[in-house]
Amino acid sequence: MASFLSNRNLAVANAALLAVVLVAVVRGASQFPALPLLVQIHLASMIIITGITVPMLLGPKGTARHRLLGRIWAGLMLGNALLTLCSMRVPGSWAACSWAIFRPSTPSACLLPFRCRRRC
Repeated sequence: MASFLSNRNLAVANAALLAVVLVAVVRGASQFPALPLLVQIHLASMIIITGITVPMLLGPKGTARHRLLGRIWAGLMLGNALLTLCSMRVPGSWAACSWAIFRPSTPSACLLPFRCRRRC
């Protein structure tokens, strides 16, 4: 199982996810302005997070670049968690459902850079 979840395999899966999301965004670009602002911000930041993840997984760990990307990643993840809480009030939003699904992982994702810092 550990070799299946290697950094390389996770980076490939993440890059594939990013490609699918970017294709969907390009195809739906005409509808993007109609989305609520909170959803637009969430989508944009998740694209950045997904884009940052690939070089973080494939690059050397513990370098200044890796730590900087990790801080940006963690800040955006925390911001998205808070944004999801705010968007629960948006009519027709699936935020409440996604928050219930991803709530257990949000604290650990935001604390990950601090845990990594102790190892490096």
